Amino acid sequence: MKTNILVAFGVGLLFPPLTAAQGTLSQDSEHAWTARPRFEVIAGAAMAHPFRFEDRGFGNHFNFGVGAEVSVWRGLRIGGEMNRTFGLSPSPVKCGAILAGPGQPLPCVGTARTGLSSATAGSFTAAYFFGEGRMQPYLLGGISILNGKEHTSVSIVQKDYVELREYVRSSTGIGPNIRRGPACLH
Repeated sequence: MKTNILVAFGVGLLFPPLTAAQGTLSQDSEHAWTARPRFEVIAGAAMAHPFRFEDRGFGNHFNFGVGAEVSVWRGLRIGGEMNRTFGLSPSPVKCGAILAGPGQPLPCVGTARTGLSSATAGSFTAAYFFGEGRMQPYLLGGISILNGKEHTSVSIVQKDYVELREYVRSSTGIGPNIRRGPACLH
């Protein structure tokens, strides 16, 4: 019994058009449900997994985004969105095992952290919706800009100790945003 309910719930989440309520339309309101608002406010929440392509990930964190979309011409819409990842915090660096001699580690001086402390993304997009039905294929393209702040550490070996230093680097990257798929209008 529970399995059937879980399967039905899963199908409803993965394939919403199959579970959408179907109503009969009168002749007068045949295309009333296809009308799109001229201006829409968009909000979303998700789990984000920021990572540096070369070597490491920074864990899973809560992400929240808001945006707006406006109808320009027929099926063409333009919009923008901002997303912020919360809960990022750099980790303290542990003193390394640099030895002055056999079994004699050098003491560490100073503190440093490593990791990502902030990540914010902005997207500017244009989407074109094809057709007039409840299921409308669409094509979306645009540009995304990501700004992140990363903490890195350096260990400087002196004669009698190891000095830990922290550097903070803020960088911005830009990349394409391309999607396609069906849109289900209720």
